[in-house]
Amino acid sequence: MSAFFNSDYGFSESVCRGSAASWLTASDYSQLVQCETLEDMNQTLASSDISRYVAKVVPAGARLTPPLLRRALAASLKDSFGQMRAHASGKLATFLDLLCHPFMIDNVVLILVGTLHGSSLDDILPEAHPLGLFDGIEALCAVRSVDDLYATVLAESPLADYFLTEFQSIAELSERNVELLRAQLYRAWLEAFHAFSMTCPGDSPEVMGELLTLEADRACISLVLRTLPQAGREATLSIADRKQLLPRVGILFPAYADLMLAAADADAIRSIVDAFEEYRAPLAAAAGDGNATALDAAF
Repeated sequence: MSAFFNSDYGFSESVCRGSAASWLTASDYSQLVQCETLEDMNQTLASSDISRYVAKVVPAGARLTPPLLRRALAASLKDSFGQMRAHASGKLATFLDLLCHPFMIDNVVLILVGTLHGSSLDDILPEAHPLGLFDGIEALCAVRSVDDLYATVLAESPLADYFLTEFQSIAELSERNVELLRAQLYRAWLEAFHAFSMTCPGDSPEVMGELLTLEADRACISLVLRTLPQAGREATLSIADRKQLLPRVGILFPAYADLMLAAADADAIRSIVDAFEEYRAPLAAAAGDGNATALDAAF
């Protein structure tokens, strides 16, 4: 690999190393945590590259707001990532594309749910992640079924292959079914990214294997917690249906996943996963009735 590294990836590496000069330092973060207002943050960021993006999104005479700051940071990320992607080729290009796919999945869900709630595209798109935009995404507002979703929008998108991997049929686009759609697409992405990473040269299989194993286990625990039967109500999904949503990679699948799917409550799930020391702290964050959102944040 070393004989061809410079010719294949040398320039991309130099772009990555060069961009590090514009990153916020530990000292910058120490100052940011002491800021009491957004204006204080704006002044702290004035000497960084981010200030250019803040200036672009904040109208003259207006004050910085959290949505505007988020938009400026997103624009900065999009440009930095786009520069790297523009010079990538081969496996690096595929790797960077795969990094964008979960954001595309989130954007698909964001637009579908927003449309179901009657929101306009103009209101929804500013909330979309910039790394998850793709040609034709605006047409999502017009779809009314999963068949329409694939045929009119996603067939030509980077997510098309995920619809062709043992996809569970969903008849209508209710908010609940859209979340099931997210879980299925995310599972397919995780499995595809893991399989691809194992074919990469160098240390990539080991490093990405560990990262994607952690992510797959997080997704597994989170989904099992989110789909626990509610008190006084029957489970809306069978154990077999829930298992179809779990990524088939990671430490927990299949043996521990089967045990968690059969668990009656969050305490039973914690006792099963307690065998893995690295997952004890995140599970403690999901104490009580099984707060999957707190679990995701803890991971």
